[in-house]
Amino acid sequence: MKLRQFDFVDEKPAEVSVTVSSDVTSRSALAELLSSRLGFPSHYTGRSWDATYDCLTDFEWLDEGATVVIWHPSLPLLGPRDVRIYLEVLADAAESWASDPALTFRAVFDAALRSKVSNLLD
Repeated sequence: MKLRQFDFVDEKPAEVSVTVSSDVTSRSALAELLSSRLGFPSHYTGRSWDATYDCLTDFEWLDEGATVVIWHPSLPLLGPRDVRIYLEVLADAAESWASDPALTFRAVFDAALRSKVSNLLD
């Protein structure tokens, strides 16, 4: 189950690379936020889910041992299909980094979002 790839916490993590919340109201805004905060390479121009997946599972531009924490105090205000795809991309990225010591990747959500995230991934 993809839900296992996420952390649900009561407080904001001490280290946060990017905050994704309900302030994000479009796929393009989400893509721009992730790109600017995580330093996606300049060739990241597609802004598609596939391009986002590629960047979140690569991070070749970061130093070995880097930590990436994507904090979600709320979910982005996208359509249900796009939120589900975003969550699936995050879960796949977390799974791909789980056994790789080159990078620590965490997708962290406010604990109150657990059931909503679970329902979206069902």
